Amino acid sequence: MKTLSLIIAHCYLVLLSSSAQAYTYLSCPGGSQVDFNGGHMTFNYADNLSEAQKAALSRGHQRLTAFSDSSITTIDNADTSYYSGNGENEIYLDSNVPTASCTYWVDPGSCTVVEADMQYGNQDWVTTDDSQHFPYAGGRSMTGTAIHEGGHCIGMAHTNNLYNMMGADYSHVTRQGIAAYYGPGEDLSDGLIDLHGERSGGVDTYRDVGATILRYGGFSGEYSLHVYGRVKDFSGVVLPGVGAYLGQPTYRVAAGAVVQMELTLENNGEADVETPNLGVYLSDNDIISASDKLLLELPVPLSRDAPLEFVLSVVIPAETSDGNYFLGAYVDHDDQIGETTVANNAAYYPLSVLGLAPAVVTGNATDITRIAATLNGTINPNGLETTAYFDFGVTVNFGSTVAVGSVGASTSNVNAAVAASDLLCDTVYYYRARGESSNGTSLGDITTFTTAACSAGCY
Repeated sequence: MKTLSLIIAHCYLVLLSSSAQAYTYLSCPGGSQVDFNGGHMTFNYADNLSEAQKAALSRGHQRLTAFSDSSITTIDNADTSYYSGNGENEIYLDSNVPTASCTYWVDPGSCTVVEADMQYGNQDWVTTDDSQHFPYAGGRSMTGTAIHEGGHCIGMAHTNNLYNMMGADYSHVTRQGIAAYYGPGEDLSDGLIDLHGERSGGVDTYRDVGATILRYGGFSGEYSLHVYGRVKDFSGVVLPGVGAYLGQPTYRVAAGAVVQMELTLENNGEADVETPNLGVYLSDNDIISASDKLLLELPVPLSRDAPLEFVLSVVIPAETSDGNYFLGAYVDHDDQIGETTVANNAAYYPLSVLGLAPAVVTGNATDITRIAATLNGTINPNGLETTAYFDFGVTVNFGSTVAVGSVGASTSNVNAAVAASDLLCDTVYYYRARGESSNGTSLGDITTFTTAACSAGCY
């Protein structure tokens, strides 16, 4: 009689990755990869699943296998004899399972799966894509969990060291408006392509990039944990929160202020490298589009290995009126790639814009000598107590700051000047004026001056 081994998806892991690639494959105790029918599995739907649940599950399976030569086929035959160990591949609700699992049996001699079941347990399962689930609300997305469990049932294990779907799947998500989108993400797609090959057979037909404001936040056992990104001021301090929008923190910011937004971008498709144009917009609604105010555009190279987490500095336009806005990022905003979906291309931070930050203009340096100069600028405090500074140095990274002090709280331009001393002779210096108030920090343009030539004996 042939002996079979029962395995819960995450019991045996083999690391097949570099430091950039974190995906892991399921393996048998001897180290061989588990063969899930070459990545093409067929399951029966049980009769205890609702039509909405089956639709959500199928949606997840289709997204999971969109870029690799793999598939999950489901047969809607209202299976009534579903249970583990009956020799059939089945998907069903099981109240004995805390969350969800892919349980499978292998022939230990060949490491080939002879039965696999996906079981969905005691959760408030949400079948719609309208943000009524974690991390925005209390339910759990059945589509998102289907991608995770389906990933197990075609060969993938958990990952815990970067933002990815095979960690905490409920928080590997983005949304446009209230429409949330769960997909395989970069790490899972990369692993499936490496394991099973590209869906197109190598011609990079199926392409996709994505954006989110969620990012890696540590791990718990085998699972990566994900947290919301943040919006910070010019100096890197997190902006104050003023409530929430559909479960997401809202940040208070001043018009004219420089802010830093944390973003995560992914290359989920077949192409090894994509270089989409990223557009950053300020919108008066939660649908980020090209009709909104474009604040910044830049190309971003995305290798298909690990998500790109980075910080981007943008200026909230000084003319922005008080009110509620959305600071949004839209990757491939000019539609240059031709993607499988654009449902995951946008992400946003809710903002509450209050008042104006100082208006700052960098002036020309005067009284320039071999070792000193006077730095000049004008600052409009826009009605709030404002402190002026000048940043200067021999590169655009500056390195030195000198404070002017208070320039008051008027609504008109105030001249600001300060002496910079102990300079190097015959040297180009970069400098800018800076104004700070409770409504934010504003920066003047960077300009230059050159100190006087060195005299004999000046080194």
